[in-house]
Amino acid sequence: ISAGSGTRLSFSPDGTRFGYAGRQGQEWVIVIDGKEVLRRPIGTNETLLRGAGIAIEFTPNSKHWFFHYYNPNERDPRADPPRLFWDGVPGPVGAENDIVVSADGERYAYTVTNPANPNQKVLIVDGKPAPTLGFTPVFTGDGLHLYTQRITRPAVGPQVTELLLDGRPIV
Repeated sequence: ISAGSGTRLSFSPDGTRFGYAGRQGQEWVIVIDGKEVLRRPIGTNETLLRGAGIAIEFTPNSKHWFFHYYNPNERDPRADPPRLFWDGVPGPVGAENDIVVSADGERYAYTVTNPANPNQKVLIVDGKPAPTLGFTPVFTGDGLHLYTQRITRPAVGPQVTELLLDGRPIV
């Protein structure tokens, strides 16, 4: 299938792996390294697969693959809600398209929006909810630590933006 001006064919950074998404009947078919690995239903509003300009992405070390599954018509009961798939495993419902991967390719983070309350978000790190809330995740160069931001609104005065390192405020 086409992605506008380009194709949905993706290659790993080391050039040894490839992946693409195609349509068969009423399903999207995800193929990695020539093998079908996943199928997802197509909703009435043409459920979309999207990433950073491509559907399927590989980590910097070429070991893992992932994509963001998004349906603009989430109320369609035949379609899945937005979520991130990491190596074919679905993450929590409500995934946003702000996925960051560590330089070594082994860690990842993103936010999810609660479908019942769009004002409530959760930070997901390595597939699990983080114990603290933070946004705009960035891994350190070695991938051992995660910087995030948090905006707080004190009872008096202007809002404050905090910089967190592994969930603890540092600035």
